[in-house]
Amino acid sequence: MVVLESQGQTKINVLGHLEELRRRVLFVLAVFVVFSGIAFWKGDILVEVLRVPVRDTVGGFIFISPTEAFAAYIKMAVLAGFVGVFPVIVYHSWKFLSPAFTVGSGPRVFLWMTLALLLFYAGIGFSYFVAMPAALDFLIGFPGKGVTPSISLGEYVSFFAALIVCGGMVFQLPIVMGVASDLGIIRAEDLKKRRKYAVVAMMILAAIITPTHDMVNMLIFALPMIGLYEAGIMLSSVLEKKKK
Repeated sequence: MVVLESQGQTKINVLGHLEELRRRVLFVLAVFVVFSGIAFWKGDILVEVLRVPVRDTVGGFIFISPTEAFAAYIKMAVLAGFVGVFPVIVYHSWKFLSPAFTVGSGPRVFLWMTLALLLFYAGIGFSYFVAMPAALDFLIGFPGKGVTPSISLGEYVSFFAALIVCGGMVFQLPIVMGVASDLGIIRAEDLKKRRKYAVVAMMILAAIITPTHDMVNMLIFALPMIGLYEAGIMLSSVLEKKKK
């Protein structure tokens, strides 16, 4: 009888967690839809934001199919919605997972998520202000003065979104390393031993995500990644010292 009651209580707890997860996911989706809707409504402002990296070299965008401009506005709205809703995702993830944390670990997990949020926006800023202008200067200036650049809005939005998302995700590297160290999965000493392999892997990754595939722009992505790896090692070392 006790076993049956225990199984019933477990089932109720699981259903309760699933219901809470459903509510939080629906709330996040609702906020995402609202942000995306506002961004679509203010699409002209988003176009101006996207045009900043190329405003000195390209007068405006063009579209070559009847549906391209509409599809590009939807892509911009989705990207803006994701960037805007990211703090909400982080907050509700923390609130949903917090009951599973041990006593005293909740604030530490909240700190990790806050750092992840800050680094996400730092990565976006890096892509927008550093990586994208450098890549566009090379790509647009490559043909020489005899060719006039005309950029398709749809293609540019896809290019812009890829760099923005890559920047936000790449800057999560210290968080991944720090959390893994905090959980005891890796050690700072192991990260130091594997540094040369990590550098090679980051150079390859930078070559893949760099749209121009030239050495200068590849280093613009690779050097911050190497710096973030070193920051992750330092963070892991600090955590290990605190544990000891």
